[in-house]
Amino acid sequence: LDLPPDADDVARACGPRRGRVMPPGIRRCTSSVLSQMYEERWLAPAISYRIHPITDRATDWMELSGRTRLSAPLLMHRLRRASSVVFGVCTIGPKLSQQASAWFAGGERLKAVILDDIGTTALFKLGDRLEALISKQSSAMGLEASGTSSPGEEGFAVTAQAQVLELAGGGDIGVVLTGGGVLVPHKSMTSVIGLGEQ
Repeated sequence: LDLPPDADDVARACGPRRGRVMPPGIRRCTSSVLSQMYEERWLAPAISYRIHPITDRATDWMELSGRTRLSAPLLMHRLRRASSVVFGVCTIGPKLSQQASAWFAGGERLKAVILDDIGTTALFKLGDRLEALISKQSSAMGLEASGTSSPGEEGFAVTAQAQVLELAGGGDIGVVLTGGGVLVPHKSMTSVIGLGEQ
């Protein structure tokens, strides 16, 4: 997948969060870091998703493909009209986070923070790409796609992350879950989207 974040993308993503416009010096440093990132190929964006039909349901769980039960009251409320559920995972790969850690360790904190912001921006752009892919596929199926939910939201326990990752085929793109419940590579995220009529 081609994923081209630029200085403007990073400024839009990070400026409002910090309550100020990106200063010219920070913008120049951001452009420099982006150039190095592209030259040394620190981005390896990848997406995996799988569609599972809902075969049974209750108020706080759903059964998928007749064999897997997922407990999530939030999902059952949001996806009460869904006939299938898409489990997705996306990652930008490990290199960017590794370089940011190396810069932190070497005292180059500004570059490290900027690179981490770039990674977050790239990951959110990739999440948007996943949603666009699902929307296109749902239309081809004559269905509509819901909004996105993720483990960790109220009513969708973070402990469901391992199940969501497996249902999404995370292993196919090298995304795993540590014993502490952290996705690796660190710049990775999972999504759950319902498909159905109306």
